Amino acid sequence: MEKRIMVTIVVGICLIVSMAITLVVKSGVIPGISEPIDSLKEASIEKEKNEQTITGTIFDANNEKIAYSASVEGERQYADPYIYSSLISYSSGGLEYLYYNELYSHGKKEYKNNKDEVYYKGCDLKLTVDHELTRKAYGLIKGEPDASITVLDKDGAVKCMVSSQTFNINTIETDYNEVASKSGALMNPAKDYLVPPGSVLKPVIGETIIDYGVGNSFKVKDQGETVLKSGERIRNAGSSSYGEIGLEKALIVSSNVYFISAAEYLGSDLIDERYDELYLGKKISTDFGVISSMRTSPENEYELAMNAIGQNIGLSTVHLAMIMQGIVTGEISKPYIVDKVIQDGMIKRQGKKELFGKTSAARSSIDYMNDILTECAISYGLTNEACGIKILAKTGTAEVESESGKKNIATMLLAFPADNPQYFVAIQSRNTESWGKNLSDTAIELVKYIK
Repeated sequence: MEKRIMVTIVVGICLIVSMAITLVVKSGVIPGISEPIDSLKEASIEKEKNEQTITGTIFDANNEKIAYSASVEGERQYADPYIYSSLISYSSGGLEYLYYNELYSHGKKEYKNNKDEVYYKGCDLKLTVDHELTRKAYGLIKGEPDASITVLDKDGAVKCMVSSQTFNINTIETDYNEVASKSGALMNPAKDYLVPPGSVLKPVIGETIIDYGVGNSFKVKDQGETVLKSGERIRNAGSSSYGEIGLEKALIVSSNVYFISAAEYLGSDLIDERYDELYLGKKISTDFGVISSMRTSPENEYELAMNAIGQNIGLSTVHLAMIMQGIVTGEISKPYIVDKVIQDGMIKRQGKKELFGKTSAARSSIDYMNDILTECAISYGLTNEACGIKILAKTGTAEVESESGKKNIATMLLAFPADNPQYFVAIQSRNTESWGKNLSDTAIELVKYIK
């Protein structure tokens, strides 16, 4: 009897201890025991919910679907399999990669399908991009071997960022090795291709001359080429000579001789300061990735000359559109492309409109330069009659060595309306025989569509 009593007591004590341990573990009193179990359980629940999640939709500025999924396991659908390939595709480091957690992770709200099955939704992205404008721009350049168009508005919103070099976003998983074997094929050409912009930077030198107090009184005898002290000869395009010229004519004919002389007159420190204001050679973090640029500082006469005519500088089209805003308004807005992140119908995050910087150019200098850029536009055929609006423009042509010999990089920058610029455009054709002014037809069609 005593043994039975003892056994009963021992068993009772064991049960009490066991229950106590269970309660302690569940209450989290014992460090390091409950946390991993709870964490694993929570991770399992999160994984299960994500497997029941419909990937979020990407909309354009007018609520048109650019990318969407119709069901939990349904294939991703795209408004166009080529136009947005580098901008959106996960494989290219696009928005589906950058916003993976938002698009593919479940929201808080439960939904039910017609079979009464519970599912969740990922966040939706509403972009600043205009789908119809993007289609128009793509149609204008899709026949080019390597071209890009970027359009920014005055707040920095990306209205269009498109390139002729694309891949099929629907088949990239099976075509990945083939596509990736081509240099730069999975980059975003409008953002990531850094090339010399040529003469489109000359207005920066021009504004600096005006600020310096000499303006059109600074004259240069242009005989078609300039010979540096180090012996290098730098010629105008086509070796054209213009005689004695001032700023206005020099900008319209894009005289290399004039702007190299102007850079020498101003000095490398002042040129450095102005280019720094435009973030040349710096990295710019945005909500669609990092905008990089390259620049060789003018530590000698030759490098200063190359800076003046945009030859030893590497810029993307999105950066060039920013620079155009800086030239014609004195202000630079930071580009952004995600207007809203929406979770279960509620705005989770709003796109940020940010004034990124200001140039040191005086308002009078900017106005003076804009008058000249209006004349430049007219000289390219970008008249009020042709475009339906008065615009500002500058072209540039850079020569680069390629495997097939020298090829041009043709660039045209636009801003309009001229009296109060709201849009800033960079059009660029790389690996071409064309010159910057040859992009006029593309510019006219684009401006007419946007305005």
